[in-house]
Amino acid sequence: MRRRTDEGFTLIETMVALAVVGVVMSALALFFIRSSTVQHRQADVQVAAQLAANSLDYVSQLPGENVLLGRDQIAVQAQWQAPGTSVYLDPARTELAWQDPSTPASATVAGLPTAPETIQPADGATPYQRWWYVGRCWQPKTGGDCVVVPAVPALLRSSRVEMFRIVVALTWTAPDCANRQCQYVTAMLAESSLDDPIW
Repeated sequence: MRRRTDEGFTLIETMVALAVVGVVMSALALFFIRSSTVQHRQADVQVAAQLAANSLDYVSQLPGENVLLGRDQIAVQAQWQAPGTSVYLDPARTELAWQDPSTPASATVAGLPTAPETIQPADGATPYQRWWYVGRCWQPKTGGDCVVVPAVPALLRSSRVEMFRIVVALTWTAPDCANRQCQYVTAMLAESSLDDPIW
């Protein structure tokens, strides 16, 4: 009769067990890293969405032509010709707009700058760049898409309402975005002739 001995694990069994545990732990580590990255990205997008909403709220308080204050023709043309601007503005739907040079600057109203603004949230996390784009478009009085209408057919323009299209773009740097550059873009329309814009 063979006698049973309690010899424990062999070296090979121990190595196999460690390899299995290592594979499982690696998979879990990748899962946690990915979860952390997604959570961080969602937090950044949430902050960008809040900043965009605050920006549009500010614009809604600027009556009519005040959205053009401080936006001179040279600066607007340079902004629209900058690389990547076509992502935000379609020339078939938005026409360049700038402040009338004869309009005096306002001491009480701050317009929408053509240069990007750096915004650092209170928590000191990711810094954002805010870009303002402003242009004109014409919307049918019965409603519909706001597009560029040639200046020649005056009758066609008279059947439409002149509007401002204001685009707010927020960009920030993060490793999980294309070329490490993330963006959040939103837009609104404001009627140019009213004291209180429609949006």
